Amino acid sequence: MTKPMMWLVCAFFLLTGCTTDEEMPCPQPFSGSLTEDEATLAGTWELTALTASEEIDLTDDNVDNPSTDLLSQLDACSQVAIYQFGTDRNIKYSGGLLNGETCQEQVLLEGTWALSGSSIGVVTGCRALYFPPVEFAEEGVSFSFTEARTVFDALGQGVQLEITETYTKVVE
Repeated sequence: MTKPMMWLVCAFFLLTGCTTDEEMPCPQPFSGSLTEDEATLAGTWELTALTASEEIDLTDDNVDNPSTDLLSQLDACSQVAIYQFGTDRNIKYSGGLLNGETCQEQVLLEGTWALSGSSIGVVTGCRALYFPPVEFAEEGVSFSFTEARTVFDALGQGVQLEITETYTKVVE
């Protein structure tokens, strides 16, 4: 096939795509009363631990000091991450961002939520997101989840690691 013909075929597929007349419907927001298990999740939860499966040095401080404790290697603003699970099924995830020398909280996700077994589902806009399986501490004061992520070290090299995020319930 000649190059002009190949471009014509590619252009045809790009313009027509592989769509059908039926579009995927947006997921419905979660609604209804909270179950007993969900009621324990309602409230504000803040990030209290961020650990990696292997030591890594995230700081560009000219000192080779790798650690599995990623949270301690982040600047103060980057350590701020908060989930708010509402009793009305609304959820908000916010994090601290550096604004000059102070942190400015920014809402990064809003939607509705539901807990099913060890899985938390979130519907935001026209997307459904699911946490990896969540593990709750016996006392119900913290939960954590682990997932594979690419983390960039102080030299900018990407490393695939298992990262565990732990959130602790804020006593209000």
